[in-house]
Amino acid sequence: MPQFVMGLGMTFLMLPIMTLTLNTVEEHEVASAAGLQSFMRTIATAFATSISLAYWGDTQRATRNDIVSVLEPGAAEGAIAGIGLSPEAGLQVLSNMVEVEATTLSVIHVFWTTSTILLVAAALIWLAPRPKRRGGVSIGH
Repeated sequence: MPQFVMGLGMTFLMLPIMTLTLNTVEEHEVASAAGLQSFMRTIATAFATSISLAYWGDTQRATRNDIVSVLEPGAAEGAIAGIGLSPEAGLQVLSNMVEVEATTLSVIHVFWTTSTILLVAAALIWLAPRPKRRGGVSIGH
């Protein structure tokens, strides 16, 4: 569901921005405006990717620390030892379970944060001033 919301937000963000940008320049400036917009979109995507991955890593570490702080190793080891695993294997299974849970929770957190940012950005399009020209440049083929 978060990916759907994020994709919906991207669609409602990019098309109006392209329309607003290309309708606010003169006819002879359309090629330059489209090129500059494409360049800025690429740079912004690179920055957003690095910020998102750093945020994801930090969230994963914080979530793992939160899970480990409330974990009772004695009870968990006893339950895992009941399966027939050695103590070292039991600790490894427990560590893997915590890591998977921390990764899952951090991915969910990053998706919801990104979706919220994109939806707010798409809503901000309504605050942009209307271009003086209408229908100058069409989007599509």
